[in-house]
Amino acid sequence: ESGDSSYQNEKTGSTLSYTSGCRKAFGRDDDQRTLLQISRSMNGGLSRIQRSLQKSAAIDGVAALESTLEGTLKGRKIKIRSTVAKKGTCVYDVTLVSLNRFFDEDITTYDKWLSGIKLP
Repeated sequence: ESGDSSYQNEKTGSTLSYTSGCRKAFGRDDDQRTLLQISRSMNGGLSRIQRSLQKSAAIDGVAALESTLEGTLKGRKIKIRSTVAKKGTCVYDVTLVSLNRFFDEDITTYDKWLSGIKLP
C-alpha cells in the first residue's frame, strides 16, 4: 500500500481507512507511548464508550497497537477497530468504523486488508 486510502461498504455503510503521517518528533518518541497517545485520540467522536479493548498486533511485521471501542454516535451504536504502528518517523493507522450490527460482517474485510499492507 502506498498513500492514504479509504473504502466504504455500500451495503453496511462501514468505512475502512488507511492513513499515515510522518514527523521528526515521532522518531524521538518512545514507540509504545506514541501508539498509546494516538490510539487514545481515535475515539471517532463516540460518546458513552461502553467497552474499550487494547492488545498488541502488527502491521507488515512492525509492532502495533490494536484498539476496539464500542460507543454511541448520534444515538447509534458504533464499533471502531483501529490498528496503529510506528516505523521510524512515521505512524500508520488502519481503521474500521461500523454500526455494531455490521461489525462482524466487515471485520473479515478489515483483517484481510490489514494483512496485505506493506509499510514503506
